[in-house]
Amino acid sequence: MWFACFLLCVDDKTIDEFKELNKVTIEGLQNRYSVLLYTHLQCTPDIRTSRNDDRNLSYVWYAYTTTTRNEADTLGREKNLDVLAEPSLFTPGEAYTLEELAAIVRGAHGGIDPYGSNDALAALSGEPVEARGVLLAMEYLCQQCGIEVEYVAGDWLIVSTPEGYRHLLPQSLYRTEDGTEPGETAPSLPLYTDQELTEMGYEWPEALHPACEDYAGSARSAMNGAELSEPPQAEE
Repeated sequence: MWFACFLLCVDDKTIDEFKELNKVTIEGLQNRYSVLLYTHLQCTPDIRTSRNDDRNLSYVWYAYTTTTRNEADTLGREKNLDVLAEPSLFTPGEAYTLEELAAIVRGAHGGIDPYGSNDALAALSGEPVEARGVLLAMEYLCQQCGIEVEYVAGDWLIVSTPEGYRHLLPQSLYRTEDGTEPGETAPSLPLYTDQELTEMGYEWPEALHPACEDYAGSARSAMNGAELSEPPQAEE
């Protein structure tokens, strides 16, 4: 038997001179952020590089929740984030109360104007609105947060509460004189039963809407001591 052995030489082009990467360090961010609807979420990270050169860095911000959905939304592509928390970007959590939603509406709209807009998003964007505008804004937020709500033809809302259904008048969503700011919870939210609203002179097609009865036996249980409101006067 004959065996042949061949030796081959290869030019080794291995580079043994390693260059240090431009290491990126990110600080100044919280592990978790919470934001109320229609308030601004702002994040200003402290970003440093080992070479003091950030020209080749790119940025992207995502938002997602683990309680309502897992798909991520792109919030921005700048280093610093400043974004308005709209339902199209943020899925509302499950913990919003009627009082918190009412505070958002009060702080968002630009005041009550009989010639203002009656659009929900206009009210939430700071524009002057008529009474119907604030009601539609509240209705929209309730729907986004899974709170049962109905619009009554007499221009108010019926909302679901732990005590049962209650009437919510537009006056409860007007700006207050106590300096309520966007996102600040108002001290109380006047809500009314059918009997209370009837005694105040309101009329509505009761057969078309849920009954707002006082199952707890206290006609003022949902009002927290708030004053009763008179029906709005029609303008000529």
